[in-house]
Amino acid sequence: MTFSTRRIVANASWYFAIGVIMLIVLIPLWVSIVAAFQPNSYIPSNAIHFWPKQWSFGNIIDAWKQGGLGRGYLVTIMLTVLNIIPNLFFSTLLGYVFAKKRFWGKNTIFILLLASMMIPGEITMIPNFILYRYLGWINTIGPLVFPGGIINVFGIFLMRQFIQDIPDELLDASKIDGCGSFRSYWNVILPLCKPAIATLSILTFSGLWNDYMGPLIYLNNASLYTVQLHVADMVTQFSGTSFEGTLQQTADIIAAAPIVIVFLCLQRYFIRGISLTGLK
Repeated sequence: MTFSTRRIVANASWYFAIGVIMLIVLIPLWVSIVAAFQPNSYIPSNAIHFWPKQWSFGNIIDAWKQGGLGRGYLVTIMLTVLNIIPNLFFSTLLGYVFAKKRFWGKNTIFILLLASMMIPGEITMIPNFILYRYLGWINTIGPLVFPGGIINVFGIFLMRQFIQDIPDELLDASKIDGCGSFRSYWNVILPLCKPAIATLSILTFSGLWNDYMGPLIYLNNASLYTVQLHVADMVTQFSGTSFEGTLQQTADIIAAAPIVIVFLCLQRYFIRGISLTGLK
């Protein structure tokens, strides 16, 4: 077997393996999408439908209204905005400081920040709950915004790695033009960090949108439930009814749609940000 033949066989094997993995991942998702767009009467049957027998938006409307997903969307979007905007600002600012500024104890502080990422969230769960209860923040959005919406250690690390590759000559040129440290950050660093910002935005948005444990612990009022709590609540609300399987699958699709849309819109910057951040 020649070298070119072996190369063709190897490439074909890789493509075949990737195709099989994609089918394993995408077939259940596609079946759920089909179930969301066909009448409820087709779902209880044992047959698996890969295309709707009859197109219908009734399940989506029922899941949106009866499951309270509209209210959950509004609350989750509000929490996402309150977290992402300050998160991106402080992550890029502190990443710039750790990457380009010199001060005493910089490496020690950065190592301590990274070490805090190694602590499992389950260890701090009870102390955090006691603290927020003392502050009177239980059943409010406070614990879901502070301090995670301000300080994101992973975001600081990601931005530091990216900003380190920005040439110091650009900052020196901005100083010659009369820019101070903050103006250099705002006018020079931020425009060059778009790929890393897009990457951090997608990762932060995905984590916030899919967060279930935090809202479950701190929120008791149904009017403050996030979309994930509403989806989970539908499991018990419609358990044992003919809507159980249908509305659950439909709610899952509705809840996952924003993440897919955000990723598709920012995927070009996301891939570039990941590749450049790890390039040294």
